[in-house]
Amino acid sequence: MPLSADQFAKAVIAAGLSSADEIKTLWNSLPANTRPKDGETFAKLLIEREKLTQYQAGELLSGSTTPLALGDYVLLAKIGAGGMGQVFKAHHRRMKRLAAIKLSRPNIVQTHDAGVQRGVWYLAKEYVEECDLSAVVAQVGLGGVQPTLLARHSHTAISPALPDEDFAAASPLPKLCSANVRPLSTRAVAIFQS
Repeated sequence: MPLSADQFAKAVIAAGLSSADEIKTLWNSLPANTRPKDGETFAKLLIEREKLTQYQAGELLSGSTTPLALGDYVLLAKIGAGGMGQVFKAHHRRMKRLAAIKLSRPNIVQTHDAGVQRGVWYLAKEYVEECDLSAVVAQVGLGGVQPTLLARHSHTAISPALPDEDFAAASPLPKLCSANVRPLSTRAVAIFQS
């Protein structure tokens, strides 16, 4: 069922894309006979006035549960997706600059923090108890399979086309830790148990 203009306005506010006062001010600035009657028309108006992006409007109209505001970051557009998650173009509200935001999956090692201290940039990631990929490759080898997923304890290669349902059903949940191995020319990734 299509959203009414009122329902769409409430969805915009609930998503953190605009305040109730901003929506009310915009609504009151419109001549009564030109006010949108449905959510789709209101979305087009907000896009024209650069209050929403096409992506945001589409997500709200479809009833998607993807969060559109993450702290000070507002998702503007989806720019990629793959096995390690989805990547979005985002805008930082206070810093007024663009960023790429990655929404990852539960089987990907999470990033907890990033920053700079006395000129040194750092990235704090979830700690997963295990050896590093180079140690696993040294012990197990690549076995001629490329690309290879290396799993803890099993010391066997697993198909890189493992469906999402297989990851979701695994217990404990496998965690992807690294997507690049240097100096090897083949690409390998490591999976460890959390």
